[in-house]
Amino acid sequence: MGRNTSLVRRALKAIGLILRIPEDEDTENYLLQGYNLLLFKRIDTARIDGVMMMIAFQREQCSEGVHTMNAKVEAYNLFYRRIEDVRGPLEIPVDQGKSPMIELENSFSGNLSYYSVNTRGEFIRSYSSMEEAKMGAMYWLKVWGGIDSENVIPYGTIRSDEEEVHKRDVREAELYMTFITRYADVIEVIKKYDYPGNAADEVAAVLGITRDEVGFIYDMFDPVLFSASRIQTIKTMLEDTL
Repeated sequence: MGRNTSLVRRALKAIGLILRIPEDEDTENYLLQGYNLLLFKRIDTARIDGVMMMIAFQREQCSEGVHTMNAKVEAYNLFYRRIEDVRGPLEIPVDQGKSPMIELENSFSGNLSYYSVNTRGEFIRSYSSMEEAKMGAMYWLKVWGGIDSENVIPYGTIRSDEEEVHKRDVREAELYMTFITRYADVIEVIKKYDYPGNAADEVAAVLGITRDEVGFIYDMFDPVLFSASRIQTIKTMLEDTL
C-alpha cells in the first residue's frame, strides 16, 4: 500500500494536480467551497478536450439546512465533467464581459467560460479526507478522462493549433451548408436502413463527403427518427389504433 501511495503522489505532481489543489489547502476557511482541477488532452490535430475534476466540501450543519461560520468539512465530494472540443484558450478568461449572456455565448461556441466549467458534472463518490479525494481524482482522471502524465496538457498552455482549428471550422461550415441544402436527400437515404449507422456510406456518397464527416451531419439532427425501423414502428402503432 505504501509503494502504491508513493506512486500516486508522484503521478499527482507529474500531471500538475497541485497546480489547482495546493498542498496547504485551508479547509478551515468557511468561505472555501472546494477545489477545481482542469486539464486537457489532444484528440487530434485540431481538437483538444478538457476534463474537470471538482472536490466540493460538504460542511457540518448545526441543524438541518443551517450552517455555522466555523463549520468543519465532514466530506469531500468528487465530481467529474468532460468538456469536449475546447475551441479557444485553455484557460478561463479573466474578463467575462460582465455579462451572463456573453459567458453563455462563449460556452456554446466551445470557448471556456465560468458558465461552461462551473457545473459540478457527474458525482463519483465522497471521501473522508482531502488526501483520499486527491487520490480519487487522479484515478478517475485516468480511467474516465484518459489523462495521465504522458498526454496531459496543463491548464493555461498556449495553443499552437490555430491554423488547424480554423481549417476545421471552415470545413464544418461547408458541411453545414451542404446539409441544409440537401437534407431531404440525406433523409431519403436513411429511410432505407434500420439503423442510421448502416446508411453512413451511402450518405457520404450522396453528399460527396467522407464517412467520418457523416458524423458531423448526424449531429445536426436525430437520424434515428427517419430510420426504417422507427418508421415501421410508428406505422404499426397507427394501424393498431385504427
